[in-house]
Amino acid sequence: MTTLTTYALPIYQAVVCNLTLEKLKQEENVHKDYAELLGKLVQCLKSSRIVIEILTKTDFAAAPKDSIGSISVALSTLVLTGRHGREVIRRELPDVPEQYRTAISTVFSDFEENVVFIEEIAEAWAMAYDELTSSEIRQALSDSNKKKEIPEWRAALAAVSD
Repeated sequence: MTTLTTYALPIYQAVVCNLTLEKLKQEENVHKDYAELLGKLVQCLKSSRIVIEILTKTDFAAAPKDSIGSISVALSTLVLTGRHGREVIRRELPDVPEQYRTAISTVFSDFEENVVFIEEIAEAWAMAYDELTSSEIRQALSDSNKKKEIPEWRAALAAVSD
């Protein structure tokens, strides 16, 4: 049986990966060991891909509201650390020696795409947790299902006067 921990654990593991990027910068290891930076960035990329896979392939329709809230908080934390990690790498990238720059740039590009996708997922989760927004979405879906017939486009266009 899956639990909240099943979903939250990979999210928080990804948070730890993102925080590691900041830790490397604080310790000034970024300038000392670019191979380690590349390794940590690859680890962050893998963690973010796991999170995306879990959240896009799992049906959360029956998940209790408190679970949705907890995962939403975890995703918000992941988004914040992802943005911060992204900024750290972006600032450091021009100073990376050429022998590492291409590899780091490639992995970083994929990491950035994942951060943006996770931001979109987090926004959707926040909307699902907000009762007012959820009810507005349900109402809009209900209203759209009530529409009778969609007129044929040519007839609709002909009805519009110049």
